[in-house]
Amino acid sequence: MPDIAIIYIYRRMDVQFDYSPLQISLNQICEQINTLGYSGAAVVSDVIFRYKEYSNRIKSARDVLVVSTHGLTEAQKQNVLKNYLAATPNNLISFPLREKTDHLKLRIGELTFSHTYPWIRQLPKFEVEPYAFPRGRRMDVMLKLTPSEMQNIKIYIKNIRRWRFGTLGKFTDEGTQYGRGQLNSNRALKGGHNCTSWISTAPIGANKEILLELLGGKKSHEIGTNPGWWGSWLVATAPKDRIPFITVFTTMPLEASLATEVVTAQPFVWDYGRK
Repeated sequence: MPDIAIIYIYRRMDVQFDYSPLQISLNQICEQINTLGYSGAAVVSDVIFRYKEYSNRIKSARDVLVVSTHGLTEAQKQNVLKNYLAATPNNLISFPLREKTDHLKLRIGELTFSHTYPWIRQLPKFEVEPYAFPRGRRMDVMLKLTPSEMQNIKIYIKNIRRWRFGTLGKFTDEGTQYGRGQLNSNRALKGGHNCTSWISTAPIGANKEILLELLGGKKSHEIGTNPGWWGSWLVATAPKDRIPFITVFTTMPLEASLATEVVTAQPFVWDYGRK
């Protein structure tokens, strides 16, 4: 089991992390999930993910971990979730995406983080929640960070939890790709951050590069301000060494999914809800 220590103190709303890199193959991850009578996980290599923007067309072959949720009881769902989180290498973060998503979350370990507003835009909130079992189809895009990047993202999140406004500033629907670029002050230079731009502009690189730049994007290309655009761009264009695999939670039986939904050398069909 990965050496993961997560402490969530509700009174202070503080989160502490202790992550160290773990080397494990995707097949080994799959084997750890397929335990306790569950056999609904499988690995599929070279699944095609496509990105299109105007005349720009990109496609990448990705390794996919398929996890079937078909017919599971609540107890079985929790066992699968527990095994999935325990097996996932702790030098990876991920972006859990549902189809037609209108909100982006970041997963680290057993927790998800999101910048949102429950009722009024002028009263935004940085939410910390347990990573929950999917209620439908879900794509979990795994992203590998270096040790220093992981350390910086921990510091960034801790600073947000301690003083959200001082670190992120106000919330706007439009978001921005231009922030102050500091782990303790990444407020927008103009406007404000939304559910996507707070993390796409996270200055976690060794030279204060934002996450978007570390993945080969440019600030002028505003794909980091919309969850649908971010997800579709990430799966197809990010460097292969940054995206070791993508998890697809399917509601279909495993055999049916492997025959029609997640197939080697075939495009994976997903509605990203880009708007």
